[in-house]
Amino acid sequence: PSKNSKPYQHAQSIFDNNKSYIQKIMNKNKLDALLIPISTQGTATYDGMTINTWRAPVSSNSGLPSITINVGYSTD
Repeated sequence: PSKNSKPYQHAQSIFDNNKSYIQKIMNKNKLDALLIPISTQGTATYDGMTINTWRAPVSSNSGLPSITINVGYSTD
């Protein structure tokens, strides 16, 4: 949708509300960053088909910046 459309404006208001909520929680707890795993299985990968960003939707649903650090484990 265009930036002037109702669906876009609605989505933007959700992002704004989520961003305010997260910033409020971070300020209250004196946090500079949140570390949240995006996967609980396997070794680190850059394969976009195996990364499930829906497991860590905080950044994508708030418009806040994020950095992905791929770490993992292996039984090999």
